[in-house]
Amino acid sequence: MYFFFFFPIGTDSRKPHPPVGTTILLLVMTALFATRYLAPSVYIGLISRSFLPASPHWSGAVLSLFLHGSWMHLLGNALYVWIFGRQLEGRLGFAMLALIFFIGGVASCWFHAWLATPSAATVPLVGASGAVAALLGATVIRFHHQRVRILFFLFAFLGGMTRGGIVHLNTVLACGLWFVLQVVYGLAATESGGGGVAYAAHAGGFVSGLVLSLLVGLQRDVKKEVHFQRGQRYFEKGDFHAAAGEMTSHLRYVPGDAEAAAMRARCFILLGRRGEAASEYLRLFREARRNRDIDRAARLYGEIRRYGLGSNLSESGLLRMAFDFQKGGRVEEAAEVFLEVTNRFPSGPKAELALVRRAEILWNHLGSYESAGEGYRRLLEDYPDSEWADLADARLRSMRALSGQDIRAPWRPPDSRSLEWPRSARPQ
Repeated sequence: MYFFFFFPIGTDSRKPHPPVGTTILLLVMTALFATRYLAPSVYIGLISRSFLPASPHWSGAVLSLFLHGSWMHLLGNALYVWIFGRQLEGRLGFAMLALIFFIGGVASCWFHAWLATPSAATVPLVGASGAVAALLGATVIRFHHQRVRILFFLFAFLGGMTRGGIVHLNTVLACGLWFVLQVVYGLAATESGGGGVAYAAHAGGFVSGLVLSLLVGLQRDVKKEVHFQRGQRYFEKGDFHAAAGEMTSHLRYVPGDAEAAAMRARCFILLGRRGEAASEYLRLFREARRNRDIDRAARLYGEIRRYGLGSNLSESGLLRMAFDFQKGGRVEEAAEVFLEVTNRFPSGPKAELALVRRAEILWNHLGSYESAGEGYRRLLEDYPDSEWADLADARLRSMRALSGQDIRAPWRPPDSRSLEWPRSARPQ
């Protein structure tokens, strides 16, 4: 005797928006099912108004999509709605998700009524399975280039074999396998005189989702993502030349996709094409700064420094960026930019200010006391006539005094665990 179970647990799709609509659908399902225990008479009344194959009505079909016979029935449908619904909502919006859910779900009810046996025609149809099937049909059209993560279990009691794990299946294969199983189960149930599961509704919902998605043209948007997904997979496999080519193709359709452009720049670095990488990174970096996207600018600046590309900014440009990073809470990146100002423009008018600012960040925010002390000492050694010399000397004296060192001795960082700045010497 064999038992095989599989459940979708995720997809490869990027989800740029919170799944508000999907969450609302799940909350409505849960609230109506809760009336079974909180208000049984209300629940019985809802069941009596649900879809009856013998006398079908569209309002009953809509109501049936939100009613379930058991917790397992609800949780199973909720899982599929969450996995596939939020993926569709993230790309198409809630309006299109709702259109597929309701039209596919209602169509599945009529498909069930058309094929229902006389005994099944008098049993109310409840559950979102038909609407879920429509979501799977739409997923095949819109996301056929992506993969679904499947958790599976195989139990073979007679052979003593048990298997389980997670596999990545192409969307068409995963959803197609589900559809084939529904057809097989449906035929088996028909041969045995019926059953408690409306497999015809599942198959009808799936076909409805396919047809509706083709009619509204969901297949036309696939080319905007297929190259990005392929590029990601090539990158993960280490085929950086193919990954760069796929990202280039993707950017022809979506020229403003900064994530794809950054990945292409990483591919250029790994392929040794540093000139192209530098040009791409600097373009993205300037765009992020122009849009005041501090976090993205800081990440790009970190990659530019890591790969030794150089930002090509002037002293004043670097200083403005450092202040922007500091105000935006990216203090580590700000400290690095202040250091670049001093190193690239040691004779510039702002080199001393940048050196002091970096030391203050290291001491106040990052706890790098030794590096902060070295920065103050460098200021006194390299710029003895600086207007910041008195401040640097006072900071070093305070550090020595607080750590119990002789003021005349070489400076060493104090123990930060017991350090308490006096109000007069506390960095501002």
